[in-house]
Amino acid sequence: MLTAERRRSIIHTLQRDGKVLASELSRALHVSEDTIRRDLRELASAGALQRVHGGALPRSPATASFTERQQQVSGAKVAIARAAVGLIRQDQVIILDGGTTPLQVAQHLPSDLRATVITHSPPIALALAEHPLIEVILIRCSGRRGLSEHPGRSLFSGNRQRASRDRHQYPRSGGSLCEARYDQKRG
Repeated sequence: MLTAERRRSIIHTLQRDGKVLASELSRALHVSEDTIRRDLRELASAGALQRVHGGALPRSPATASFTERQQQVSGAKVAIARAAVGLIRQDQVIILDGGTTPLQVAQHLPSDLRATVITHSPPIALALAEHPLIEVILIRCSGRRGLSEHPGRSLFSGNRQRASRDRHQYPRSGGSLCEARYDQKRG
């Protein structure tokens, strides 16, 4: 059996069974476990599956980039967003984590909602920049390349120019340490 045929067989088995074990594939395909492990490593490198001890699982959608996941908005994410929005009331403080589902929540907030949203996600902050009654507190997180060296608080309050300016100050979200500084004089 050629390498390409063997790898297609592995993918077919994975799709059918939801998992593959190196020992079982070795017996079924009449090749060594080392060969199967090498195939699984290559398929994982190509993004076709997720390698785990002893075998492989289907590729998790969470391993895709944010942009890829954003383009694959599922009906489930929209349903979750709508359900979450239904729980939000006027004048509440809402904390939204980063990710495509919280972004859907932000995009489904009603335009007449008066609230404060705290997030570390620039895409969420930008999505809310058009909401004149929503105050957005963008928490800068450190620990990743490309982040500003000045942690602090950024308020958008529906001001698109300021949102655009602050987006350059906080170009990426994520990291290991998140800080918010609150200036009592400025509120």
